Amino acid sequence: MNIFIWFMLISTAASVILLIYSVASHNSERSFFLIFTSICGFLYTLGYLLEIISPTLESAFIGVRVQKMGSLLIVPLHYLFVRDVYGKKRFSMRAHCLLFALPVFNLFTAQAFSLVRLHYTSIEYFHSGLIANCHGYPGVVNYIAIVYNLFLVLLNLLLIIKHLRAGSRLQKRQSLCLLASVLIPLFVNIYHTFSYSYLRIDLNPFAVSVYLALLLYSVRTQNLLNVVPLARAQVIESMADAYCLR
Repeated sequence: MNIFIWFMLISTAASVILLIYSVASHNSERSFFLIFTSICGFLYTLGYLLEIISPTLESAFIGVRVQKMGSLLIVPLHYLFVRDVYGKKRFSMRAHCLLFALPVFNLFTAQAFSLVRLHYTSIEYFHSGLIANCHGYPGVVNYIAIVYNLFLVLLNLLLIIKHLRAGSRLQKRQSLCLLASVLIPLFVNIYHTFSYSYLRIDLNPFAVSVYLALLLYSVRTQNLLNVVPLARAQVIESMADAYCLR
């Protein structure tokens, strides 16, 4: 077993740990979107693991289908989670439907590749002797979804930076962690998009694993899922500041 497969096994295990922790914290209102984000992260890393160990195009594309069940929904789910973290008003059911309309349609076109060529126009299979790579050529819906995800990432960044500049010290520590969880996958995705080697390692699942690890660290050490302890910590922090000024 080569090192890349070991990395993906560890990444998949990390996504399972976050999923278990988020489910265990289901009594927290903020854990709702984190649970679904964790499920998507697990499907993404598991799907890539299935892809790189596949001996044929057919089995590799099964791994790709599993990946798409997770990767196409992570960005909007993370956007909703960040809004929850900062106490923004939740969207209505209609707004949620509009938010997920394109990702769900994109997911359908990816799963129905043999019938429609909107997500991929064609697919090729490569094997380097170490890993397999199912290379898909993007279709029109895929390109639209990329622009849509970048727009949501931009909204996320603006929201995080706003609270990074104006929040308390506790909020700033939270915001720095959330900022890293957005920027690391973004930069890795940009690098992967502009690299042209068919046998390149797809670093996006590894970046998602780092993203999940950052979320796990943040919910464990910065009380992201616990509204009352977070509010109490902010009050104590402000009282300490006032005491120091006297």
